[in-house]
Amino acid sequence: MQVPGGTPQYILCFYHSHSSLSKQSGVKSQESQKQGIKYREWNAEFTKPHKEAFARYCNPPKMEKQVPGGVPQYVLRGCHGWSSPGYGTGFYSSRFTSNHQSKSDYRLIISSVSGVTMVTQKPPVLIVSKGEIATMECNLGTFSNDVARKYKQVPGEVPQFVLILKHEWSSPDYGTGFSSILFKSNHQSQSDYELIISVRGQRLVTQEPSVLNVNKGETAILDCKKPQDDSYNIYWYKQVPGGVPQFVLYFNRALSSPAYGTGFSSSHFTSRAQSNTHYQLVINSVEAEDSAVYYCKKWFGHPDEIVTQ
Repeated sequence: MQVPGGTPQYILCFYHSHSSLSKQSGVKSQESQKQGIKYREWNAEFTKPHKEAFARYCNPPKMEKQVPGGVPQYVLRGCHGWSSPGYGTGFYSSRFTSNHQSKSDYRLIISSVSGVTMVTQKPPVLIVSKGEIATMECNLGTFSNDVARKYKQVPGEVPQFVLILKHEWSSPDYGTGFSSILFKSNHQSQSDYELIISVRGQRLVTQEPSVLNVNKGETAILDCKKPQDDSYNIYWYKQVPGGVPQFVLYFNRALSSPAYGTGFSSSHFTSRAQSNTHYQLVINSVEAEDSAVYYCKKWFGHPDEIVTQ
């Protein structure tokens, strides 16, 4: 017989035609009969036919714990014939125990669950359109002095770690492939956190005017505005009908002058910042060849996260 977590131990050998038991030192004497066996183990006493005497110990259910991205950890193993479970490393009866409703129905009972039964999240379902902001709330309950971890799981795949944040941190730490470009988090208290997702396709720049008519030799000014103050560059492109967009220049307020694309120079094109969020493309001494569609773009540094207007 083997106690969970222990090594096999020889107790006795019994056959119904034997008039006596063969037993090993260290095991309490036990009384047998032709039709059954009476024994005492773990302070529990049972009488069963000898064919079932040890069946109760052969395959007790095993409880395991697995955190997202981790490997299963053995918590405990209990059997209806045992007075207490056997425990895995790091798990104790002060927090984990087990009982049975029948020989086949078992319960794992976790007490004093770190001050909170479970985290709560709302809304349970959130529907947003492309370009909108998705905000999800998470409450850690009374166990507030801890970190909030966010995971993303595509149906049929394993959870992916998005970010981790604690109320005393200035910003989150991100998992591989996730960044502040699309994912942000903040806290309303030590236990209330938000995950904020900028759904791809969000319009982050606006241009004015939609159409600008100027005469030859005049100055054309195009405006580009972004909703918040940040350090990202504003890029300008020119596209003539039937052609591909051409890079004109990029600029931000931290630069002393714009950086230009091939064939464009400061003698004809320039850019300036009217404020931290308001930029302009200035075309001096307009010529007929300047007639085109001009686009401004906020560059994030990753191709599939560029949003243009």
